[in-house]
Amino acid sequence: MPTAVSGIALTAIYAHNGWIGRWLQPLGIKVAYTPLGIMVALTFIGLPFVVRTLQPALEDMDSEIEEAAASLGATRLQTFLRVIVPTVLPSLLTGFALAFAAPWASTVR
Repeated sequence: MPTAVSGIALTAIYAHNGWIGRWLQPLGIKVAYTPLGIMVALTFIGLPFVVRTLQPALEDMDSEIEEAAASLGATRLQTFLRVIVPTVLPSLLTGFALAFAAPWASTVR
């Protein structure tokens, strides 16, 4: 989806009379045309890059690795931090680099 279309859609949703904006307005939270809105838009645009790079890494990881960690007495948190994160860290960093580069690449000509 082009970034302009995403921006227009997010502005319409988060405006003071938008679907989500009308619920945030009474709470004093303004999203459209603020730095918070920019953060929401950049997350919306960049998140697919992270998912596209992380998904194949997670699919390629064998479940036997997690089972081995559990059989050696690792907790779920230890398994996540010491087995899963190091395995997918290169893909995760690549996805975040693409997510940060994507908005800039669409503006540079």
